[in-house]
Amino acid sequence: MTVGKGKLLPDSASASALPFRVRATDALASDNDIRAEYDLIAGMEASQTRGAAFYEQFTSLYLPQADIDELVQNHVRQDFEALLRQYPGFGTLPLSAQIALWDMIYNLGPRGLAQFRMLRQAILDGDWEEAAEQSNRNGPSEARNQYVFDLFIDAAEEP
Repeated sequence: MTVGKGKLLPDSASASALPFRVRATDALASDNDIRAEYDLIAGMEASQTRGAAFYEQFTSLYLPQADIDELVQNHVRQDFEALLRQYPGFGTLPLSAQIALWDMIYNLGPRGLAQFRMLRQAILDGDWEEAAEQSNRNGPSEARNQYVFDLFIDAAEEP
């Protein structure tokens, strides 16, 4: 389950750590309210085709935009730091390869991306066709995997 712009909430404790508010009153939600709503949504059948708007009809809580923005900023900063650690020459990679890695780390997290050892080796070797072949993830849509694949293929054409 995610909130905001893809912030993973692996359990109700991670959800209750966020400042959710009650839609009807704008009051800060209680820990019990947050955990109950998390459990409700977590118990529903998962679908990649349903966006956040679908689940809104079942919820009474929301996360203020300022808090969503802060989550995104922290996520991007942490991802950037991880990309620099995992790929010391990250800034010198072709732009399309940088974008592909950003997409992957945002989706997988630093630990998840680190598991793609053959991808990392292909990138270090500048073998963009092999990087494309090694970039497929379980979970994202076929279209999103194709997007990243194409970005790595495009990297071969960049200076």
